[in-house]
Amino acid sequence: MLRFALVTLLAAACIVGMALTFQEPTTGSSILGLVGFAAAVYGIGYTVQVYGYLFFFTQRYPNSANAWDSLGEGYATKGDKKNAIINYEKALALNPTLTSLKTTINKFKNEQ
Repeated sequence: MLRFALVTLLAAACIVGMALTFQEPTTGSSILGLVGFAAAVYGIGYTVQVYGYLFFFTQRYPNSANAWDSLGEGYATKGDKKNAIINYEKALALNPTLTSLKTTINKFKNEQ
């Protein structure tokens, strides 16, 4: 419960920080990194709450390959390869230089 509260608090602080500083207003990259970092550090993995934040960032920053990649990573971590592929493909369409995603997408498609 404490870990869940810490991730929620960190994510809320990141959102407020972005609103106050306008840091990376077009991509939200620093915030996405902090939410993912919090999930890993506090050992809770990608909970429903973290998925909610990641989904929020894809809606807030629809042109951010990092947002879609992060949501895809969350699904991959959970073992949901179908949704991971969907989100990885969106990220790749926005940033074709993410060549590692091509490998991951092909791997997941072959495993289905």
